[in-house]
Amino acid sequence: MNQRDPSLMTPEEIIQEIRNIRGSMDALCSRAFDLSRVLYTKARREVTREQMAPLVVFANTWTRFSGAVSSGLQRTSTADRVLKNAADDKERRERDDAERKRREDERAARAEKKAQQAAVPIVPPSDGLEDFIELYGTEVVNVTR
Repeated sequence: MNQRDPSLMTPEEIIQEIRNIRGSMDALCSRAFDLSRVLYTKARREVTREQMAPLVVFANTWTRFSGAVSSGLQRTSTADRVLKNAADDKERRERDDAERKRREDERAARAEKKAQQAAVPIVPPSDGLEDFIELYGTEVVNVTR
């Protein structure tokens, strides 16, 4: 078993050690339950009446204790879901933030493009005669309109 100072551990390390301990406790609890049930059966069938009473009391005590601890360990599984939900929420928030930033960048790029297009004056198309008149003057270009 790890004997590191918990104040020097990261939250992830603490959680992992707690999970390891819970797994060990669950395995030991199951073993204690099995042993106590077998002891109870043997005490009822194989020993004398004088030996039976203390063995039955001992077996019943450990059966109840291991059952209570096992039940408590099962209830702690909800804490794992709380951690998982918190991690999922954090991941979803990060994903949403990244998507929001991407949309804002696209919106800013479209606005910039629109502003650039607005800055360029739009010249209506001409038939070309105005350009000649502007370049050479009306005297040179014989305009017949």
